[in-house]
Amino acid sequence: MAEYIKTLITAIFSGLTAPLPVSSAAHFNFFSNVVGISTDGARMSLYYNAFMMMFALVIFVSFRKIYAGCITAAFISKKNEEKYNKTKGFRMVLRNTAVSIIPTLLLFVPVSKGRLLIDFFDSFLNISSLILTGFACIITSCVLIIALWYTRKRNVEGSTSDIKSVLRYSFYQLPCYIIPGFSHIAAGSSNLLISDVKLKTFASEVYVYLAPSLFIVSTVKLIRAIAAGVLFDPIALLLGMIAFGIAAKLVMSIVSKLNLRRLFVVFSVYSAIFGVFIALISFYI
Repeated sequence: MAEYIKTLITAIFSGLTAPLPVSSAAHFNFFSNVVGISTDGARMSLYYNAFMMMFALVIFVSFRKIYAGCITAAFISKKNEEKYNKTKGFRMVLRNTAVSIIPTLLLFVPVSKGRLLIDFFDSFLNISSLILTGFACIITSCVLIIALWYTRKRNVEGSTSDIKSVLRYSFYQLPCYIIPGFSHIAAGSSNLLISDVKLKTFASEVYVYLAPSLFIVSTVKLIRAIAAGVLFDPIALLLGMIAFGIAAKLVMSIVSKLNLRRLFVVFSVYSAIFGVFIALISFYI
């Protein structure tokens, strides 16, 4: 029972922070160390990737109309001019989503026999390292501040993301899969700020373009960990994934209705403080 409670505590706090630009990985790391979910880095990584896979699924469900529209638009012929024109927006999202996955595939480039590029980084960037995630939180804070400064300096608001900004968005995401504590949402939000994306599409684009790549990376890493024989409690993990999903869905429902840009200063300050806190506390845990 104690194992289940520890997993639920870690999952809930990670889920509450997943849709925010404050790094769910850092919160996962902190609470898993505090409650003692595991001292095994491989097992912690398995739990974290399972939670990230759940986060991607929550996004898919939350924005199912957009994804369903994209799939439908892909099968509409130009001969049906009326329907084809009506689905222009969905085709653009589908195109951008496909483009956003391309940089992520670089993580699966073989670097040696039986090893991928992502394995190379995982070998020396331990997800259980509090001091590493602490510094990553501070970097996240700096990224948000720079993006806000850049946006206010230009003082313009453009259209929805184009291919160039989506590619930049995807490359911004790559460090998040490599460095635990560097926020996916902060990286995506910073790119969209710099790209001057309209406020009304801001929240949805942060999540919509993240989910496919996040699902691919987390699912592949989860399957490979299970295949490698990493031991875990399947019931505890399942309960944790459900708790994580509920918490993430709750926060996402709130965030999607807010002006995220106005809260980025708050998130930046919090991320910096939390980063310094867990970096310092790493010497005592």
